[in-house]
Amino acid sequence: MLIGNLLGLLAGFRGGWVDTLVSRYADLVYAFPALLVAVVIVGVVGGGYFVAVGLLAVLYSPVDTRLIRSATLVQRSQPYVEAARVSGVRPRRIMLAHIWPNVLPLAVANAFLTFAFSIVSLASLSFLGLGVGPGAADWGRMLADSRTLLFDNAWTALGPGVAVVVAAASVNILGDWLFEQLSARGRER
Repeated sequence: MLIGNLLGLLAGFRGGWVDTLVSRYADLVYAFPALLVAVVIVGVVGGGYFVAVGLLAVLYSPVDTRLIRSATLVQRSQPYVEAARVSGVRPRRIMLAHIWPNVLPLAVANAFLTFAFSIVSLASLSFLGLGVGPGAADWGRMLADSRTLLFDNAWTALGPGVAVVVAAASVNILGDWLFEQLSARGRER
């Protein structure tokens, strides 16, 4: 979220060559299938929790970058931004204190959605043996270890699978609720 939001704010507010550079970076990373790239890189570099999480953070950042960039472009043309510019407010302050709070509901909702995708992706990497190491508590690893017991004791495999689905859906619902709450700020109810 932090990488994507900072790049999106910068690209949308500055425009010009900064926007072009950040947009091309986002397009390049977005063009590759994130899970497939993660499997290849983690397989070559070596697995591990921190490698997998760091890689997923970089691979999912273009989604945030593109969304926040477009929301910043909309906010940049608003009269309050022009008034702040005319008053002599520094561009960094305009981005962080004026535009950022107005794109925050979108950023939070998208961060929760991306987190739900990341839960599933990390479980997938662990299922393939590329995420967390053996002995660590991880739903993907639990699924991989119990797949041979599916017909003998189905709950050993179904439990972690249901947990991944419930966690991802819960995070998504929480993100939608937070979006509604943050969007309703300042409005009369």
